[in-house]
This record gives sequence, C-alpha cells and structure tokens, in this order.
Amino acid sequence: MIAQVGVIVHVRNTLVACAAEGARYAANADRTPADGAARTTALVAETLSADVASRVDARRVVVDGVTMVEVEVTATLPLVG
Repeated sequence: MIAQVGVIVHVRNTLVACAAEGARYAANADRTPADGAARTTALVAETLSADVASRVDARRVVVDGVTMVEVEVTATLPLVG
C-alpha cells in the first residue's frame, strides 16, 4: 500500500514537471503550443514510458491580461502488484 502511494506521487510529480517544461518551451517567442505538447510527450516517454500519457493538450490562455501556455496531461497511473 505504501509503495503504491509512493509510485503514484512519483508519477504525478514527474508528469507535472514534464508539463511545466513543455509549457516553458512553448512560451518561447518562436514556438507554438503544439511544440510544447510535443516536448511534453517526449519528456514523459523519456522519463516514464510512452504508454503513460494517453493525451497531451497545450493551448494559450490569458490570465489577468497575461498570455500564458497551459499544458494538460491525461495519464493512467501504473499499478504495482
């Protein structure tokens, strides 16, 4: 039980870090949200597995008048035996 919680927390934190890096990448002047989604997908595949992230969406959003990039990762959590 404790090991399962540890795996879930690790996977969640890794996905958040991958999404944040993808958003930073897409926020560069010469990049698009699609570039950020591709970067996030590549990072997830590199750090966890290509099968973990079932969907990665990126889009520009405006928060308090500031344009930002939002990356959303939909994933299945692995189960430990």
